[in-house]
Amino acid sequence: MPSDKQSHDPNHVVPINGAKFFCEFKLKCADSFESEDGALNVIDFTKSSIVSLDIVDSIFEPFTRGSITVNNPYDFIEHNVMLRGDSKDILEVKLYQIDEDGTMSATQEERQLKYEFVIEDENNSVSKTDRSNNFKTFSLIDVDYFKLNESIPYGKRYNGYVGDIIQQILEEFDFEIDPEKWSPGDHLIEVFPQYIIPPQGWRYSDLIKYLLRINFNKSGDGDLAVQSILKQERGTNTERGKFTLQPLTKIFYDNKKLVAESFTVNDLSDEQEIK
Repeated sequence: MPSDKQSHDPNHVVPINGAKFFCEFKLKCADSFESEDGALNVIDFTKSSIVSLDIVDSIFEPFTRGSITVNNPYDFIEHNVMLRGDSKDILEVKLYQIDEDGTMSATQEERQLKYEFVIEDENNSVSKTDRSNNFKTFSLIDVDYFKLNESIPYGKRYNGYVGDIIQQILEEFDFEIDPEKWSPGDHLIEVFPQYIIPPQGWRYSDLIKYLLRINFNKSGDGDLAVQSILKQERGTNTERGKFTLQPLTKIFYDNKKLVAESFTVNDLSDEQEIK
């Protein structure tokens, strides 16, 4: 009888907070192609080839960004992947926990954490005496954030509740909103009539961050103004996560429970202690 578990290459297994995780780091370009017969123009980095990885995923930042430094001996990357800088250079990152024996069940695979980054910039550290000791650092931004880096057409204007304006912008780029977790806020731009007219050269990402700074919600407790948090929920392998916009008072309404869930250092280690 076949097992419902599958084993994994130890070159992709790394310890995180005392638990074993299977990690994939795939670098792709516009000419990359993957099939059952193999991959073309795709680099699958092992744990020994990665010098450092920094992913910034903050509750106060709508989108994820980061950087990764990898070994690049004898210009290995340049000889295998043609990076063009046209937003089609992608780094896929997948992480999911596995058992101590290196196997993973179907339910564990469903709980995988997946990131997809556009390579925004690169920096080369080249050894003058030993070409096998070359390194390359990529600056990474979330693929959805990159889409919102499109310039705003001249003369475009918005008005209404700030949360509704943010929703309108996201829906222009075919992002999905979770209506049950969306609050337009209490900042209404509609006097005179009044409009938000983005300056020339602004991008949609700039406008969203500006709107988040001026948006507020009345908490109901003495009408105290509180900040709203824009986040994209975790998606699945086939569906992109929905966007939510909620005031802090609602996110942490059940304060003791949610703070423990959100800020514990063991949130990825399945309640295992750090040793």
